Amino acid sequence: LAPKENWSKDFVVSSPTPPKLVKSNKFSLNTEIVKRVSGHILKKTDIIPVAAIKASKMLTPQEVPSHAKTEIQVQDIIKNSGSAPLATINIMDVIPGNFKPPSLDQIDVFIRDGKIAQGVILELEPNNEEPGIEHRLKIEIPDLNKITQPLAPNESLIVKYSITAWDPSPAEYGCALEADFNVIPPGPPVKSGVPDIKIIAKQVRRRYRVFKQVQPGSEEGEFVINVVFQNKAEVPVEKCKITELVPKNFILV
Repeated sequence: LAPKENWSKDFVVSSPTPPKLVKSNKFSLNTEIVKRVSGHILKKTDIIPVAAIKASKMLTPQEVPSHAKTEIQVQDIIKNSGSAPLATINIMDVIPGNFKPPSLDQIDVFIRDGKIAQGVILELEPNNEEPGIEHRLKIEIPDLNKITQPLAPNESLIVKYSITAWDPSPAEYGCALEADFNVIPPGPPVKSGVPDIKIIAKQVRRRYRVFKQVQPGSEEGEFVINVVFQNKAEVPVEKCKITELVPKNFILV
């Protein structure tokens, strides 16, 4: 019998005397355990910081004359393009052969327009300034929190140094840049790079002119000789040797 339901039964009895009726109810319960979950679910939006960087490299100038010595200003710019502050920094920069690398004390690292004077690990491989071979410049900052604030979103880390084109032949010289940054505690690093950037050593015209002028001097038998070497090329002349013969029976005054 379900809850709140009724059961009834009609029956007829007879007796010569008034009957005495006794009410007696006997029943048993059919027990059942019903499991229910009582509660509510509340769904809220949350913002998860994203780590991302964008690397760029500036060369001034990017085109240099071949077979000449030219200073090039280099800037590596790594921008925090995500929403998470970054604290661990690793940069690998290539300096091609035929270009003289800087000494380590000539490399400057800037964050928020301020120069970082400590906590930066610099390595040059191989550790020399030989211009005839390729070098790799490694820049590492294990934890920015120990020296300044982390690199916040939209802030940039800038590396500045100069290299010298050292008599390069006409060609294109690759100088790729790679960077990976991380948060603390570390997770998967975020990476960016400039793999295709090149320094262009272009062929330039070289043309020189040498001529001599002879004019009478202030005294009899004296002559003023003017030797002119004229550079009409597109590159400077660093070394020049001129041999001039003094005629027989003449002496230098």
